[in-house]
Amino acid sequence: MEKSTNLEVIDRPEHQGIIEASEIVDRLGIEQLACELIENRDKIENVAVPRQEREDNARTALMEALTASGHLSRVELTGSLEEINAQVLSRLLNGWSDNLNPHEKQRRFVELCNELTIQEVHRCIEAGMLPESVELTEISDYPMALSDKQAERLGYRPENKKGMVRTTGLVKNSGGTYTRVIEQVSRSSADSSSTFEFMQSADLDGSSAQLLDVEALGRPLLTSTVDYADGVIDIQRRLDKHSGGHIYGEKPGPNQIPYEDLREESFRRERRIEFYTTNLADFETRLDQAYIGGLISKKEKDNQFKQEVRAILEAICTLTPEYAEDCFGGKAAATFFEASNLAAAGQLEMARQLIHDNRDLQKPIVFCGMSISPEKAKELGLNISETGDLISEGKEKMKFKPGVCRIKSCAKKTDVGPCSICRNCQSRFDKGDDPTLDIVSSSKTTQEDPGTKTLDAIFHYSDVDKEPHDIIEQERVDANTSKEETYKTPVAV
Repeated sequence: MEKSTNLEVIDRPEHQGIIEASEIVDRLGIEQLACELIENRDKIENVAVPRQEREDNARTALMEALTASGHLSRVELTGSLEEINAQVLSRLLNGWSDNLNPHEKQRRFVELCNELTIQEVHRCIEAGMLPESVELTEISDYPMALSDKQAERLGYRPENKKGMVRTTGLVKNSGGTYTRVIEQVSRSSADSSSTFEFMQSADLDGSSAQLLDVEALGRPLLTSTVDYADGVIDIQRRLDKHSGGHIYGEKPGPNQIPYEDLREESFRRERRIEFYTTNLADFETRLDQAYIGGLISKKEKDNQFKQEVRAILEAICTLTPEYAEDCFGGKAAATFFEASNLAAAGQLEMARQLIHDNRDLQKPIVFCGMSISPEKAKELGLNISETGDLISEGKEKMKFKPGVCRIKSCAKKTDVGPCSICRNCQSRFDKGDDPTLDIVSSSKTTQEDPGTKTLDAIFHYSDVDKEPHDIIEQERVDANTSKEETYKTPVAV
């Protein structure tokens, strides 16, 4: 914290534009402060959770469960530096427990230290000691030291060794406020090898070939948008360069989102499930009220939330079955495509029953867990939503968007709606016909089966009449208008 800051070092740093944050921030002092905060966490005032933060949490939770890699999440926090810092610090300290798995406790401590480092960097920006172009980068690798079962219980995805790369920047607003901008990209095969080579290429001292996730996470980096104009995406590009030419840690394929389209496509994905995001944020609010009122324990609150998430994920994977394999595994994917056909035909109860009867095929997801009894939940007004009801409501709310109809005999590039089918095929379902039984022409059998495409192909905009930027901008306007009419709530402070 007493280290001097050289503006030129940040604007035109050595090591290909990357330096360690410890070069300007005293890491030892940060760690000492973190220990003091943990020891006195019960004395720190708890910051109320703003509505926007609940929606951000809900959206991030759902998208992280639905996608294995290649999704960009963006969160903005606006207010004074003191307000923003207190909000984030409160969440991290609330998540601390002396009973955590030892490895996870190390990670949580490092995350707390990184947050304190971010706050120190932002104070330097506020004081004019650092330019606004500076971003702090964190590389969160998969915890290879844990067994698959341990990792699953803690919320990690062992199937593809999922990790994240995250950047945090600061924007000065008029009126004396700031906006903290947090962007993170999910990636597969997030082990020490690519991280080690990435750091080695930047000439960072002290890296080892056995660099473990805690060590990598505990070495936040400083970059500048002068050198990395696309922020976190440019950092992900460099990590991929050191993972055998992969894209988001996976082998290149025709359905992966190009780097330059990642922000827009990720935003569009999130807009499509906005109805469920709002519902989950409302449910979390009711849970917190019950917990604060002493009606349920923290364990009951957390487990109830997990079960609600699972019901929502089942509904989303029914209405957009292209998510099913990433979310519930390959064995369960066929069930969701079949349930989607039933939902399109209006057979919602049959779709719900099919999913329920085949839950043993679902792989564990981040939000699985035991819950309080249905009787107690009902008594408290915290009923977990029925998957069938969520499918029905989502089918009514989900709008048609440009894409490719997933029905094999159709496969047209047109507007698609719930269940990823076009208006014509939906009309046939409504009349009692089943377009999935149509014989596929030989010309179409040579094409890739739309039912196996990823969302990136199903909803790709490049071959439809409207331009991507026009569609995204209209969706942003619609989203802002909807939120203003519904909540009249400012951005989180």
